Amino acid sequence: MHENIRMKKFLSTGLLICLLISFFGGWIPARASTVTWQTLDTTPNKLDPALRELLQTLQPDDTLTVIVTLRQRTDLARINGLTRRERRRNLIRSLRNTADRTQGPLKNWLQARRNQGRVQKFESLWVINGFSVTATAEVINELAQQPNVLTVASDEIDIVPAYATPELNLSNINAPALWDLGYTGQGIVVASMDSGVDLNHIDLAARWRGGSNSWFDPYGQHPTTPIDLSGHGTWTTGVMVGGDAGGTTVGVAPDAQWIAVRIFNDAGGGTATAVHQGYQWILDPDGNPETDDAPQVVNNSWTYSTPGCDLEFEPDLQALRAAGILPVFAAGNYGPSGNTSRSPANNPAAFPIGNLNDNNMIYSNSSRGPSACLGWAGPYPKIVAPGVTIHTTDLFGAYYDATGTSLAAPHVAGGLALLLSAYPNLSAAEQENALINSAVDLGLIVGPDDTYGHGRLDLLAAFNLLGNSSTPTATLTDSAATSTPTDTPTTALTDTATATATSLQTSTATQTFTFTPTATLLPTNTPTIIPTSTSTFTATATHTPTHTFTPTATPSYSHNPLYLSLVNNQTIGGISSSDEDILRFDGLNWSLFFDGSDAGVGGSDLFAFSIVDADTILMSFSSTVTVNGISAAPQDVLRFEATSLGNVTSGTFSMYFDGSDVGLSTSSENIDSLSLLPDGRLLISTTGNPSVPNLTTGRDEDILTFTPTSLGDATSGSWSMYFDGSDVGLGETSAEDVDALDVTANGNVYLSTLGNFLVNGLSGADEDVFLCMPASVGDVTACNYAPVLYFDGSTWGLTSNDVDAFKFSL
Repeated sequence: MHENIRMKKFLSTGLLICLLISFFGGWIPARASTVTWQTLDTTPNKLDPALRELLQTLQPDDTLTVIVTLRQRTDLARINGLTRRERRRNLIRSLRNTADRTQGPLKNWLQARRNQGRVQKFESLWVINGFSVTATAEVINELAQQPNVLTVASDEIDIVPAYATPELNLSNINAPALWDLGYTGQGIVVASMDSGVDLNHIDLAARWRGGSNSWFDPYGQHPTTPIDLSGHGTWTTGVMVGGDAGGTTVGVAPDAQWIAVRIFNDAGGGTATAVHQGYQWILDPDGNPETDDAPQVVNNSWTYSTPGCDLEFEPDLQALRAAGILPVFAAGNYGPSGNTSRSPANNPAAFPIGNLNDNNMIYSNSSRGPSACLGWAGPYPKIVAPGVTIHTTDLFGAYYDATGTSLAAPHVAGGLALLLSAYPNLSAAEQENALINSAVDLGLIVGPDDTYGHGRLDLLAAFNLLGNSSTPTATLTDSAATSTPTDTPTTALTDTATATATSLQTSTATQTFTFTPTATLLPTNTPTIIPTSTSTFTATATHTPTHTFTPTATPSYSHNPLYLSLVNNQTIGGISSSDEDILRFDGLNWSLFFDGSDAGVGGSDLFAFSIVDADTILMSFSSTVTVNGISAAPQDVLRFEATSLGNVTSGTFSMYFDGSDVGLSTSSENIDSLSLLPDGRLLISTTGNPSVPNLTTGRDEDILTFTPTSLGDATSGSWSMYFDGSDVGLGETSAEDVDALDVTANGNVYLSTLGNFLVNGLSGADEDVFLCMPASVGDVTACNYAPVLYFDGSTWGLTSNDVDAFKFSL
């Protein structure tokens, strides 16, 4: 009996202690889904100092809004649940439970002062266990004295978007206006039906959704991890979701996530089976209809290569629409003539996009309507978007300026991600109507036409149009997988390579279709990706057609053909090359571009070259050469005007740059690398340490700029430092002499050295090419080096050779 009395006393005392702890603070053992909260210690200064000063300036009846947080915080480490949905449910329950059980006394306190007219309004914030309170200065100071209050802070904050200056193409479609409203693609997943995506790019890596339901290679060649052999899918995905690591924001929806289907195989071809499987996967990535992991947006920057109507994929597109996904397509790059629509973009269920330059003028190659398919409604294309010299992500951590309708389509796909951030339950038809009815009318014809469609994409106008009938909804972000509402619209991702299928009528009942990637690039006057790869599609004419794709074509195309010359003679890829020749490498195949012996320079090593256009090459040689009656020293640059190139090379030489006229005269000043910039300046590196007028501190690892006032037999101009190699880790040893270079239109500097190099953890040999993305050039040079080699010569048997000079695509 005495034991029972003692137990009762113990329980009573324990209950009293618990009540006292609850009243004065400490631990409160309230549980929700086994989660407890903690009570944090207070500090003497609960008021923010700036807020305290502001309160002193208020009149007695003035009010100010503040954020009040309480001491009790849910212990997030103890959130449990077997599934993502269960964990999220338990998290929300726990946060609400903490607020419900601890906010009561302060709610009563605030309500009493609201009744007195000293509190204008207050709202509970269960996510932080606090309140937003609009009250007089006297009440705010009293709040800071409450024992259960942790902090009191001003409601005013000075924030700017967390993105760098946007590229002009993004401003032209009013994407930044939606960022400013808080819609950046958060909570939205976009899918790329393309060549893949480079997962290692800094602007794309963190935006991949990840997991086994976020990458699909129907060919089974790369089953687990995203990869891109051509760069096309990396370009288009960058336009949709790329970030700002390169200094400017390149993606329309930088807070969206991406997943991808690889519809082009290792050889650059494609099959109808793979495309169908891709669409099927898009609708149910994890194979479980009970989970909602489909993307909201899907981009298609590929078409057939020949005109006409082919409805092979129309059922797939109709299924996408039924799932709330608008099938966005590149319209094709087959203008400027009319009737140049392509399938599947011209299918009734598709939404094709034409491309504009930054001046709102249609690009000449953008395909025109009308659609070749019966049942089509409206103009072809539907709308237009920027698609000329679009700065976007590229392979090996680089950036590239690309052109084509394949770049225009992802502007629309990314734009839909922004709109869906605000209005996540839009149907495909509602998305289409918003884009069409808000487009900016362009062209000579008032209203829709078969050049500009309904006009240029305007995301702010589309947002405002939707706002007239709907209320924006905040879309929650889930990094594990997206939970998509039932009518969540999705647009199409883009591929700068327009994969196309050609219908060739034959005398038999067999049709042949050729998938050809045909994206456009800059800088060129004829923006087409080269070379193309083909795969044939054979259909048997039966009542229920069966389709088989038979690969018959050349291996994979390259996003950036590489032209290079070698120090030593070598047979590579079946092509015999001498040191005076220029080879062309497309990513898999080798060919002879310039045969030096045909042109009369077979006795000297071609030390440096720069390809100006399809017929013009600038060259320097390791020793004096005499051609066309012209004697050129190793410090000079010759200009070759070709009448033919390849296995039979012919043309004429002239003096382009006389080095002796401008201070290059010694053997240490032989030109061993050069690149011609678009503004006419000539970039030069030398075999040793050059000393030229106004620049006497050059080294063999540097690149000098020559700005000409005259060229030819009487050369004149001025010198300056373009790239100081010692600033960016290139040493004084001869091995790290820059002996080959090219600077692309976006300012990226591609380099090769005379021997082995080591910069910022990246190492390579004389047969390799590596990339510097400069933060600054000139006397103070700063580089961000790509983490991997751009071209690994050892892969192609060049270990005992040296890349003497190189140049990217024409």
